[in-house]
Amino acid sequence: MVERCPGCGAKGPGSEVCRRCGAELQVLTRIVHDADWVARQIVVSLTRGDLEQALDWCEQVMRLRQTSGMRDLVGFVLWMHCQHQRRQ
Repeated sequence: MVERCPGCGAKGPGSEVCRRCGAELQVLTRIVHDADWVARQIVVSLTRGDLEQALDWCEQVMRLRQTSGMRDLVGFVLWMHCQHQRRQ
């Protein structure tokens, strides 16, 4: 069971459905895990020097979960892409 609803942040949201927003917690929890996995793939792609793949992963992560941390990560990748384009 999750401690907070990934959708609205309610504490102790319930077992299957959030008592505050009515979200299905299993579905939201899966989306959060998927977004975290994609964010790790962005970092792996950057580590390998594959900026194009990192950009592709950025599109996916923003479809899944738009948090400030995810936006910061995507912003960093876009900044790197701009820097790379200037050098060419």
